[in-house]
Amino acid sequence: MKLLKSVWLYMNHFRYYSLVPPGLTDQKEKFRLATVNALLQLQNHSISCLQVVKLEELLGCLDLETCEEVEIGLVKLLLPFLCKDGGVSLDDRYHSVEQACRLSRNGPLKFHKIIGAKKMITSQLACKSFFYR
Repeated sequence: MKLLKSVWLYMNHFRYYSLVPPGLTDQKEKFRLATVNALLQLQNHSISCLQVVKLEELLGCLDLETCEEVEIGLVKLLLPFLCKDGGVSLDDRYHSVEQACRLSRNGPLKFHKIIGAKKMITSQLACKSFFYR
């Protein structure tokens, strides 16, 4: 718990002094993967990743990412914000995807490609979204 708090403080420090935590844009994929895993661990401890990194920065990182493991981690971070389950109308879901498309061109495309391939959402939710418009 102490380690997670120190990671959160470290990454929160960079939120105010740079655009993206340095690990997400590092040249080495093992550092990018470690940063994504740290953000996922923070999410497990009731700290939203959006308190550390902005949504448009996550989408931008997903847009440029080449490592499949890091892409999957970024999608897991974005999943609660772009594909909300239960109690959310399809209009709200459509609006969140539309907003994501305004922030990044290829990020939402990669996001939906991965959640479909890895079956991260239920087929019922996917069919509702597909036949909505």
